[in-house]
Amino acid sequence: MNPDRFLIYTTVLTIMGLSNAVIPILPELAALDHSSFGTFASSLLFSAYFLGALATMLPFGVLSDRFGNLRFIGLGILLTAGSGLAMLLSENLWVLLLARFVEGSACGAFFPAAFSTLSEYRNPGRYMGEFTFLLNAGLASGTLISGLLAETHLKGAIFIFTFMSFFLILLILPRNRELRSPGKVGKKTTENRAAVNSTTENRNTENRNTENRNIEN
Repeated sequence: MNPDRFLIYTTVLTIMGLSNAVIPILPELAALDHSSFGTFASSLLFSAYFLGALATMLPFGVLSDRFGNLRFIGLGILLTAGSGLAMLLSENLWVLLLARFVEGSACGAFFPAAFSTLSEYRNPGRYMGEFTFLLNAGLASGTLISGLLAETHLKGAIFIFTFMSFFLILLILPRNRELRSPGKVGKKTTENRAAVNSTTENRNTENRNTENRNIEN
């Protein structure tokens, strides 16, 4: 599998898993701080994620076109790891709210860059379908794992997906040359994709011509 696609697929699974790992335990997380907000704290924790995504998706999308998709995929991974770590280590409501906002911002950084990268391939419809499948798989697995572990380890699912995000950081670190100079490398990567797509198309054309000749004979 292409390295970019593998990175995007594993990242969307991780980001969506962490986002929904919080949902089944929202009341318990809100109660950890013993704040005066009561049940309203759960609503705040739920909403902070979407506010972060809403506030950042458009500007990050514009910036990713200018500075390179890989940088913003990496930024999404870093923000996910940071927000997950904050939720693991803190019981303060305000820290949790900030972590959820940052978690939403990770989506704002990641999704425009991911969609733009996948659209450059020859079969974007197929890859978008795979991307959507893994997005929903992440949402489902986050909720399921969190529900299963809530009794014994309240933040168990948060730990799992935070660990996965740190693994993704290790995965992207060897590509520091692309992160430093996304313009040149990004152009080269796009040219390579175009060459691969052209080669694949030529092979398919040759195969069809061969089949047609066999049929005529």
